[in-house]
Parts: sequence; structure tokens; C-alpha cells
Amino acid sequence: MPRPESDRKYDDASWHAGGDFPADVPYSQGGVHIAIFLAWVIHRGLYNPELFETADVEMVQQRSVSILGLLDRYDEKLVAKELSVEGNAFASYYYGLPQQGVVPPYLKDYGRTLGAGLPSLYHVAPTWENYAKLEPVMDQRYREWVARGRPAQPPGSRASVSASTLRIVLGWIVGIVLFGLGAIIGLAWVVSRLHQ
Repeated sequence: MPRPESDRKYDDASWHAGGDFPADVPYSQGGVHIAIFLAWVIHRGLYNPELFETADVEMVQQRSVSILGLLDRYDEKLVAKELSVEGNAFASYYYGLPQQGVVPPYLKDYGRTLGAGLPSLYHVAPTWENYAKLEPVMDQRYREWVARGRPAQPPGSRASVSASTLRIVLGWIVGIVLFGLGAIIGLAWVVSRLHQ
């Protein structure tokens, strides 16, 4: 697997500061979901060792740095160059790239696991306790992804729905064509019998 474009950006805390960002939480809350995923990537060894200091990795593994402190060290972004090839493949599948109107599987899991009873997902506390709640969910998603052969798109994504729809439509077209050919051949046989 080749290394993806290093400037590809999965997420950026600054993207979350406008629009529907709640006025009652600090700007840093826009990066909690990014920081939790980045911590998981480090815990699972899916990071690019050329870009992460050994001390940073150890602080995450020992949980001696705050969740948001980790994100601050990496410019409040999640970018492709920070991840290993395997990490990028999984991040593309699970975390997703920004797409209008598409909620990636990671954010669905994040919301179900940590967002219950909160006014918004921006109210999730940036704690190692919340990381510990989401960690087994992310681990399960990673195991499922590996078991499925490391697909590029999650089930139900726009790309996989389009491919499924295309297969169904092509199946119908082939069926109609074969039915039509059968009908023409049958009709030709009947006509030939009538003219004998």
C-alpha cells in the first residue's frame, strides 16, 4: 500500500468553530473527537513513527498528557502524514474524509458512546475516562475492518451504495435483455410454425 498524500486532512479543530458551535463551550472542545481518535491511533501503533516523538508516544501510553494537550502538540489537526499506511487505510474507512451530509462511522460511534444526554457532541469532556469508554468500540471496529479484508469504504457509504445500486440496475438490465431475447426467439419460433 503506498503512503497517501501527506497533506490530506481528515479533520481540523478550526473547522468546528463556526456555524452551530455552541457558545457555552471553549473553542478547544471542537477538537475533542479528533484528540480521542489520535490517542487511539497512538495506543494501537498506527501512527507514523517518523513524525511522533518517543516522549509524546510514551505520554499518551501512560496517559500523562491531557487529551487536548496531545492535540495541541499536533496543531489541532488529524492529517495523513501523522498516520502509518495501515492507520491511514483505517482512518479513511472509519474516520472518513470531510463530505457534505455524510456522518462517518467514527462520529456515529462517538455520539452513541459519549454524547447521550449532552446538549451536543461538543460538550463531551476531554478526559481519559471518555477515551476508555470509546476505546473498546474503536477496537471492535478495527477488528471488523481487518476481518472484512480492509475495505476502502464502510458498508452503507455513498461509494458502496452506488456500487450496490449499480450492480442491481445492471442485473435488472441483463434480465430484461435476456427476457426480451427469449421472447423474440419464442415469437419467431411461433411465427415460423404458423407459416408452415
